[in-house]
Amino acid sequence: GGLQEDEKAIECHVQSDRVKTFDQVEYSYYTLNNSCHHVLTTDCASEKRNAYAVTLSSGGGADKYLVRVTLDKDVIDIGQSGGISVNGNDSYRRANRIRIRESATNHKVIASITRLATNDNIIRLQLPNSDLLQVTLEQSSVKLKIPAGRFQGRRTCGLCGDNNGEAMGEFKNSAGCALSTGSLMAASF
Repeated sequence: GGLQEDEKAIECHVQSDRVKTFDQVEYSYYTLNNSCHHVLTTDCASEKRNAYAVTLSSGGGADKYLVRVTLDKDVIDIGQSGGISVNGNDSYRRANRIRIRESATNHKVIASITRLATNDNIIRLQLPNSDLLQVTLEQSSVKLKIPAGRFQGRRTCGLCGDNNGEAMGEFKNSAGCALSTGSLMAASF
């Protein structure tokens, strides 16, 4: 569930020891063995470099891992337990709906976050430019789900791959240069 029922979606599945990209290429990589933020996906084609970025790192306390979504100047942290923090403010921890505004004086909504009623650990983010990203947090893995074709045609990059619909040449670094293995690609992010 989560995305519209009639909407085809693609998914990247990140486990502690392996990754399956948006283009369904699977490779081994240990993502949670340190506190580094691993880039799962970002918009590498944006004129404003990294207009958004989704990263994963090991968490602290009750959270085994932490997913961080960075939008320009705003940082959304989603813990494995489903808790949400916006710009370090934990008062959103169990909120079901959050809107991030451009500033205190400009009330334009730049992103909205919705926790699905059916499952506390499924978070839906409406990003700038109407992009939709669903984050499912499981005991030992993270799933990113986006509508099929929504990001295609733009150059995404990160551990989740380039999302160009082709398995061939999936492993690239942030500059778009081909690499021989998924581990090399992951290490470059």
